[in-house]
Amino acid sequence: MSCSPLFAALLLLSTIVSFCSGDGYDTPFGCSSTTITDDDRSSALDSMNNIRQDVANGRGLDVNLQALPAAKNMYKLLWSCSLEDQAETLAKQCSSSAPSVQSGQGYNYVLGSSNLEAQVYQWTTQIEYNKLANPSDGSAAVKEYSNIIQAKTTQVGCAQATCSGNMAIMCIFNQPNVVAGTQIYEQGTACTASTDCTTYADATCEDGLCVLPVPVSTETTAAGATGTATTVSAPTTTATGPTTNANPRPELNQWCPANGDMLDRIRTIALDAHNYRRSRLALGLVPKNNGNLLPAASNMRKLRYDCDLEKTAAEQAKQCQGRELNPTSQGGTQQNGNWMPVTASVPYRTEAMRESVKTWWRQVKLVNGIGMAVTFKTHHLQSSIRWFTRMAWATTERLGCGVIKCGYNFSTICLYQPGGNIVGSVVYVKGTSCNCPAGYTCSVSEQLCVANN
Repeated sequence: MSCSPLFAALLLLSTIVSFCSGDGYDTPFGCSSTTITDDDRSSALDSMNNIRQDVANGRGLDVNLQALPAAKNMYKLLWSCSLEDQAETLAKQCSSSAPSVQSGQGYNYVLGSSNLEAQVYQWTTQIEYNKLANPSDGSAAVKEYSNIIQAKTTQVGCAQATCSGNMAIMCIFNQPNVVAGTQIYEQGTACTASTDCTTYADATCEDGLCVLPVPVSTETTAAGATGTATTVSAPTTTATGPTTNANPRPELNQWCPANGDMLDRIRTIALDAHNYRRSRLALGLVPKNNGNLLPAASNMRKLRYDCDLEKTAAEQAKQCQGRELNPTSQGGTQQNGNWMPVTASVPYRTEAMRESVKTWWRQVKLVNGIGMAVTFKTHHLQSSIRWFTRMAWATTERLGCGVIKCGYNFSTICLYQPGGNIVGSVVYVKGTSCNCPAGYTCSVSEQLCVANN
């Protein structure tokens, strides 16, 4: 059959579109689903691959803050639009239990209050609180983390759906779930050359991860077909001042449009990482350095993001001093600061924010802390436990952060109001979680107290 030159050109164009916009390791992914954006896909994929890269290179830490054994033949995950489509279909069922996936696939699923980016981050923190056995002992406490780092997995696709005020998050992997007896990864040396990648053919090596070529689909699609992306609405923020967007890409800066130095993705990480840990503390699930769990908290507030605090934090971060400006202050506005180098596992400000929050919080497991009476004492002002208590102070309600790249380092500052670290005061009231004072409503899924105004 013959065809006109015009028809042939259109056919070629449609094929090229399919070649250029299929599955991949980075934007544009070319997926048709509109429940998440390419920014969402990139953030989730980067989080998973950064964790895999850390494990492969022996930089992953276990529950005791000891290095996990390095891994050989750890493959970089590729985003699969077809897996995303399956995940979207299942997420929209809004099931209270995990939906069934196809044979040969694994999944991470939750019905809760977090969006995709925040939930992936929470899955990657399971290792901070639970022991990981390899081969797996089938522990449900690290099931999602284990699926994320399973070495033979090469593709993932995720989706989210709104379900009567909750969010259903579904990620599907192209390897079965890790179960008891599964070897999560083979211990060894991370790849340095393509010849080290032997599980699958045609892989190259990139920073310790084996990278497969992007699959090329020749299925023709209608040229010019597009979708309309939607995003999850931002949480309540407080701000004053002009509303003109100071960022040249306003769509990335909706929470605090007058502040051009930060992005919503970084703000989301900062806020969710803080509230996730405060929720764990409220539930009595945070261990001290001796392994004993701190008591549950009855009055733990859910933090709100404050744009004015962010503006100040960003200005302080720009000083590139890499430290707290007033470490022994009490009350008022409290500040946590962190200075860390740009590395393969921390290449962007998003990761610098994540790692800074981890650094501040993990002091509760590293140093002598606040004791079971949860009282802040004079000597705590000179201890790094003060970083943890700033994050954990129950009556703190507002958070604002800034992270700036200073040469080959990141400077991260977070500010807290009303601040804690008041000598002689309790960090929180011990008791049944979510016994909220007047003017607050309990967030049942988090066991945090949410201000009514």
